Amino acid sequence: MTGVTDIILTAVFPVLSLAVVGAVLGWATDVDVDGLNTLVLYVLFPALIFDSTATASVSGGAITKIFVGIVAFTVVMFALSDGLARILTDRAGVQNAIALTGVFSNAGTFGIPVSAFAFGSAGRSAAVIYVTFQSALMYTVGVTIASRGSTVSGSALSEVLRLPILYAAGLGGSLAYLGAVPSTDGPFMSVIKLTGDAAIPVMLIMLGVQLVRTDLRGAVRPAVPAVTLRLLVAPVAALVIALALGFRDSTVAKVFVLQCAVPASIATLILTLEYTDTTAQTTTAGQFVGTVIFLTTVLGALTVSVLIVALQLLPL
Repeated sequence: MTGVTDIILTAVFPVLSLAVVGAVLGWATDVDVDGLNTLVLYVLFPALIFDSTATASVSGGAITKIFVGIVAFTVVMFALSDGLARILTDRAGVQNAIALTGVFSNAGTFGIPVSAFAFGSAGRSAAVIYVTFQSALMYTVGVTIASRGSTVSGSALSEVLRLPILYAAGLGGSLAYLGAVPSTDGPFMSVIKLTGDAAIPVMLIMLGVQLVRTDLRGAVRPAVPAVTLRLLVAPVAALVIALALGFRDSTVAKVFVLQCAVPASIATLILTLEYTDTTAQTTTAGQFVGTVIFLTTVLGALTVSVLIVALQLLPL
């Protein structure tokens, strides 16, 4: 059995190393994260999605179960996190923030590289499929959650239709289904792969920049219940769902659980700032989400490592 230390060194350390590089960059310079985010969203990540879906070894049945599992996980975690939020606070913005961080994991920036380092190319392919489905839910269900009690309007459908990764996934999957994927050794797929491979390091550097700029003043203690929900409750819920679905591919099942259990998604901060309408609400909710993202990312290095070791022992 691979120990926690080995997992940290082989799967988590590379992720944290690039995040630290980003943190130093964010501290020492005024690097524009918005520019990097645009590059990732419209060029690098779609290339990664297309390459992974076009060349994926994940079966259609497994893809269906990933989708069903994500929907089930979203329902369960929303019920738990929204119930917790209503107990903890009566501020609508913070309630929405707790629900968002409970439901949506950082499956892209954190989950894909960890899955790749821990489970190889098969793990990366399964992780990319997970991210594609979660992105669709985030910009439909997530927008709905973030805008509850707000006068700021947002069209969930228009947000989804703006996502290049959905078109990249659809095209890659269609070509794979038709057996029409260009040769992986040819110039087209070589350029796509080269572009897509740049997505993970750039996303991790962005993560570091955003974390080092997070304001933690006065928000750590209120964030503890949400952090606990994301790092400790979410893996249990995901494991129960995975066992209920009965994945035939053990690697896909383990990646599904891992993706559900990684730290809170950075996109939840974007949704919170975009759809919370008053300045006071935005400041409080935004600070809360930023704190949850920071704490889950730092503490997640340990919890995710322990989870990977546990997944190696479980007969999923």
